[in-house]
Amino acid sequence: MGKHGLTGRTAGRRGLARATAVAVAVGLVGVSATAPARAAVEPYDPFDVNQGFSVLATGDAMLDNGELEGSVAAFGTVSTTRSNYPFIHQAAGDPDYTVPLVDGDPVRLLADAYVGTGGAAVTNRDDSGTIDPASPEATAVAKLADTSNLTASARGSNYTRLTNTEGGTLDLEELPYDPATWQSSVQTQEPTVADYFPDLDAHVAQTNQCLAAMYTDPALGNEVTVTGGGNEVFVSGFSSSVPNWIDYEDVAGQVIKLDDAGGYTPTAQAPLVVRVSDPTNTVGPLNFEGWNDQDLARYIMLDLSEVTSPVTVDGLEYGAVWAPGIDLTYTSSRTTNGQWFADDFTTGGADGTGGGELHHHAFLGQLLCEVEDAAPVITSQAAVADSADGLLPTDGGTVVDTVSYTGLEPGTEYVVTASVVTADGTDTGITAATTFTPTAASGSVEVEIEVTAEQAAAYAGQDLVIFQSLTAGGTEVATHEDLDDPDQTFTVAAIPATGGFDVVKAVEGDGAALVDPGTSFTVAWEVTDGPSTGRSGTLEVLGDGTVVEGPDDLAEGDVVTFTEVTPPVVEGTAPAEVAVSPETLTIDPAAPTTPVVTVTNTYDKADATFSLRKEISGDAAGLVPPGTEFTVAWEVTAGAGADVGESGTLTVPADGTPVDGPTLSHGDAVTFSEPELPEIEGVVWGTPTITPDPLVLDTDEPAEVVVDNEAVPEQLEGGAIEIAKTLDGDGAGLVYPDVDNPDCGPDGNQGGGNDPDCAEPPSYTIGWTVTDGPSAGRTGEVVVTGDGAVSPVPAEGEEPFQAGDVVEFDEPEGPGTDGAELTGVTFDPASVLIVPGPAETVTVDVTNTYDLDDATFTAHKEVTGPAADLVPDDAEFALHYEVTDGESAGATGTLTLPADGTVVDGPTLRHGDTVTFTEATPPVVDGVVWGDVAIDPETIVLDSATGPVDVTVTNTAAGVPALSSQVAVAGPSTTTVPGAGGTVVDTVSYENLVPGTEYTVGGLLVTPDGGSTGITGGPVAFVPTSPDGSVDVEFEVTVQDAITYAGQDLVALQAVWLDGEPVAVHADPGDPAQTVSVAGPAPTISSEVTVLGSDDKTVPLSGGTVVDTISYTGLTPGREYTVAGAVILAGLSTTGVVGATAFTPDAPDGTVDVKFEITAAQAAEYAGTTVVAFQAVFLADELVASHDDFAAVAQTFRFASPTPSPTPSPAPTPSPAPDDGGELPVTGPEAVVGILLVAAASLLVGTLLVTLRRRGLLG
Repeated sequence: MGKHGLTGRTAGRRGLARATAVAVAVGLVGVSATAPARAAVEPYDPFDVNQGFSVLATGDAMLDNGELEGSVAAFGTVSTTRSNYPFIHQAAGDPDYTVPLVDGDPVRLLADAYVGTGGAAVTNRDDSGTIDPASPEATAVAKLADTSNLTASARGSNYTRLTNTEGGTLDLEELPYDPATWQSSVQTQEPTVADYFPDLDAHVAQTNQCLAAMYTDPALGNEVTVTGGGNEVFVSGFSSSVPNWIDYEDVAGQVIKLDDAGGYTPTAQAPLVVRVSDPTNTVGPLNFEGWNDQDLARYIMLDLSEVTSPVTVDGLEYGAVWAPGIDLTYTSSRTTNGQWFADDFTTGGADGTGGGELHHHAFLGQLLCEVEDAAPVITSQAAVADSADGLLPTDGGTVVDTVSYTGLEPGTEYVVTASVVTADGTDTGITAATTFTPTAASGSVEVEIEVTAEQAAAYAGQDLVIFQSLTAGGTEVATHEDLDDPDQTFTVAAIPATGGFDVVKAVEGDGAALVDPGTSFTVAWEVTDGPSTGRSGTLEVLGDGTVVEGPDDLAEGDVVTFTEVTPPVVEGTAPAEVAVSPETLTIDPAAPTTPVVTVTNTYDKADATFSLRKEISGDAAGLVPPGTEFTVAWEVTAGAGADVGESGTLTVPADGTPVDGPTLSHGDAVTFSEPELPEIEGVVWGTPTITPDPLVLDTDEPAEVVVDNEAVPEQLEGGAIEIAKTLDGDGAGLVYPDVDNPDCGPDGNQGGGNDPDCAEPPSYTIGWTVTDGPSAGRTGEVVVTGDGAVSPVPAEGEEPFQAGDVVEFDEPEGPGTDGAELTGVTFDPASVLIVPGPAETVTVDVTNTYDLDDATFTAHKEVTGPAADLVPDDAEFALHYEVTDGESAGATGTLTLPADGTVVDGPTLRHGDTVTFTEATPPVVDGVVWGDVAIDPETIVLDSATGPVDVTVTNTAAGVPALSSQVAVAGPSTTTVPGAGGTVVDTVSYENLVPGTEYTVGGLLVTPDGGSTGITGGPVAFVPTSPDGSVDVEFEVTVQDAITYAGQDLVALQAVWLDGEPVAVHADPGDPAQTVSVAGPAPTISSEVTVLGSDDKTVPLSGGTVVDTISYTGLTPGREYTVAGAVILAGLSTTGVVGATAFTPDAPDGTVDVKFEITAAQAAEYAGTTVVAFQAVFLADELVASHDDFAAVAQTFRFASPTPSPTPSPAPTPSPAPDDGGELPVTGPEAVVGILLVAAASLLVGTLLVTLRRRGLLG
């Protein structure tokens, strides 16, 4: 069956197609048709109207039955009162169907709206396992025309739940929840469901007419003959080549016998239609005897087209139901199979209870109808292409005329010509034609009519009508010319009155003179309201005030808004302020003059300024204190503004810090002077240099004025310098071990100098350079020691420094050591200015900072031992570390080591740190017992020179000891302890013990509920030679124990100890391998047979059932036994009739039934014979008890004798002869022989029953 795709059509097209179909159905003649009508018998399917839906309701659908295996569509609403009504694919029906497509999506539910308080779910469940998970049947959802009453939320695995305003829910399990898209996924593209079923009324009318014709025309349908009455009727006279029909009232409530039906079953070619006449308010089951295949529903149809009132369907199991315009209620608890077409459709009854399942079976029967081919008819639907308002623009365009036709001859070439006329029928001369060859009698074709701008202008504001003419071979076969048909009419837009505006630029402000009159300004305009809303543009307007014309074709009422695109930047001015007057205007074509929009830009001159900075040069510059201040005068000598003549002074520091000048104007010319200079000892000032001078201010380029003063020194001698070395940092002790020793250094020994035990201090060479002043360029060196002793600069006997000299220092690379790094050298002060006169000696402290090197370690895990494979690679172990000595002393932390041996980096510590390691409790791993941990090394001293030390942490994984056991009784029976007691040997198997270690194993016998018997085994000491092995423990069961626990099961529990502590226990009272039985009193059985339906225990010749009720004593409760029986002839030969039953007694004594099913053939074979039932009870294929007494009346029954046929004289009685495989009956006094025969028979029966049971032939 193909997919059914539903898409909507326009109302005009739908109305046309529906009217045309009705005309065809009732034989109307088309408009201006010239071709004659023809008649033909054609097959049709009434349920094509369903478009693949199981149920199509032209009203509302209320679903309260068990479930729907299929799909439903309702023109109205869908609801349910159930809490979870399921839409599924298959549970009990046939899965070989497809679901319809709506807007390209597979659906099981299509309705205008989902209402009510109930809950439903579209799950697509498929119990058959035959549909592809990606198929439409597995991914179907629901479509609703109106979703305004719904909200959506995520449920379960993020599928979509819809909730209506009444609280009802609809779950779509194949629609992932997306708050942005759920509504577009659920909402139909058409406004109503009816839009997806065009031509429905015509289809219904034609189907009803064809059905009515079938009941009167033998060529269209065969009436079935119905005879009989009472509770059953016979049907005959079926056709195998045309549809068959029968009246419902003739078969309602009857068993419909098919004895005379000639083997007929409904088919596609010869379906069965059941006509339901009016008045009928209830339709029940169709009881065709032997028609049990639900697939027959595809070829059976109930026709309710004559019924005029609501109908209840109760008990109908198969058949499609055709009930146009009728409200149907389906109330049966039976499942129904087929398709449905009705108005309102309700399941579950009016009270919301009952209702079986609905299974989809598409109607496949082909009914016959004599249809008159209609003469060609054409209609049309005109539409202006690309027009939102349906109007043809005044500049022309395309009109698409969709011409629909019926009654054409497929394969014949036709020409349809469209001619445009005015509303009064005047020809406009606008025409177009299309040639086409239809593939079906009905369809449509488009004619595109091109209207030029000249033609559109000629008919602006008018309605135009399109006439159509259809020709074939030059002969006109149909026309459509109706001036009043709105579908043929389109309108040309009117030419509106227009107007426009002009724009002019005005420039103002004190910077207006800086604006070039030829500067172009961009003014943007936009229609924000009115007929031309959205239209926009720009105009280029010059700064000289020239008026620029704007567009003059704007529509009356257009509201135009004006803005200026970013105004041009004019050098020397601040950003322009823009004013538009008016900002908006409304187009009035009747205005006497064109309105002018003035866009005014105000440009003001931009501010400008400068800064002053002092530079001191010359050999005596170092003598000038940084805080010295200088006064610089400024004056505006030229410019375009009012700043000319303005003047002032600025105070500028000698350290070079810039000083901001006043705020002036762009283009001002400023000059500078320095009237007075400060007096500084030892300094003679040269002539100041001012750059630039004069300065012209520019807003875009802020200027800096530099005033340079040369300082020339006086020739004067100055003071001296001394240098001392200081060692600092946590690594200083590695360079000079006695750096912190108070007895060492020049101040050690209470000022007496280095102690004799002090280490020799390291020496450093310090360089010095005169960088400025009279002695500039002079250099030298001095050696100092690391113990803080001072050294003079210059050395004794060298020429002293001159006043004004600036001395700076440097140190080449000094001594170092392993484990520490020289991280810095500082000079305090960094430079020394030599001042005139005998000043105090300046001490320069040179500090070398030594920092200890960083150092670290790594660690990894190794897992050994027999259970190492049980430890997962991602198991994690915690290694704790602590710095017990060194610079980082007190630091602690934990590293996480994975079991896979990955090397883990430790923290960053310091050279010389002492680190110790411990491990926390190892992780818990199933099946693993941890041994001791080994850490190598446990303590390390970090050495930055040798690199990180890798610490290996080794854990030994031993397996968890485990036990299992197998008990056996010493003696003939390994599972049962004799009544006189005996020995129970418990073979205990162990795993994961330590070889060479002495363990102790012991056991205890308990009852299945765990109660102790006090019977113990062991203890047994043993030393395993390997981790896995076994050891025996024996339990001695005394006579008294056997009496106490007679008939009961006992279970052996075991434990293994090491040094008095249990290491493994096996205690499962339900383990059969640990269980033995204690013999009880010998079981006994007896029996009594009953022949069902017979008071004298006689099996009729037609066969029957014999029930053998077996009474037993002494069985063990909770154990499964098998009781078997065989029917034996008096001669100890078996009849082949056997039976067996498996059972578990609740008590030692009770009864159990064995049934013998005797066929008619067996009853005939042994007719007139008396037989005995033997029985035996087995436990695990061992015989427990038997009952085989020929003399027991309770075990005896007989087979009925046949009714003798009359004969002239009886035939002589032959001597008895043995049956196949049997023996002659035994009579006479040979008692011993009889006993032996009984014993043999018993053995024979027992062996037979055991063999049959082992082969699975008995219960």
